[in-house]
Amino acid sequence: MNVKKYWLAVTAAFIITASYGISIGIATMDQFVTIVAMSRNDAEIIQLMPLTLLSNFIITMIIGYFYIKLRKTGDIIEGAKIGALFGILMSAVTWMYFSILSIDIYVIIVDSFTNIMIYTVTVMILSFIYKPKE
Repeated sequence: MNVKKYWLAVTAAFIITASYGISIGIATMDQFVTIVAMSRNDAEIIQLMPLTLLSNFIITMIIGYFYIKLRKTGDIIEGAKIGALFGILMSAVTWMYFSILSIDIYVIIVDSFTNIMIYTVTVMILSFIYKPKE
């Protein structure tokens, strides 16, 4: 594994997908009424944002490692497939929350779609940067 290329790919994927995720979160905030009702207030969310970003960076590191180990061709199509699988995996966590918490089904569907899109893009970026040796 090329460690320098790994960290470059993980950092780039994190920056792009964190920005994408924040944008999606802001754009879909009205749809997440049942989650917002259970959430912290804005000041607490902002105060804890470093923890959120650190968690997302760790997820990106893990996905990057698994992508590198699982890939066969290393092309963007393969990256999209592996990313979609990670998105489905992360969506399963949301569905578990749905079974425990009082969250609207619409929120779960939007969140699942968002997870699949974000992780597909994440691994596509990783695959674009961390290409196999020619």
